[in-house]
Amino acid sequence: MLEYLAEFPQATQKMIAGRIGRSERTVKTLTRALQEKGFLARKNGKRNGIWQVLSLNCGNKGEKRK
Repeated sequence: MLEYLAEFPQATQKMIAGRIGRSERTVKTLTRALQEKGFLARKNGKRNGIWQVLSLNCGNKGEKRK
């Protein structure tokens, strides 16, 4: 999702939901969590704003656990 938002910062939650195959409510929950953790920010308000990806490294997917 972060890679998509980095490429399309003007994306709406509806667009994101269609892209990742999740509900709009799930996207709202995910974006809120990513904002709280400092990976994502919304600039210029809810309606006419854009997403700003602050970090693409928000997990350990693909990494082996020790």
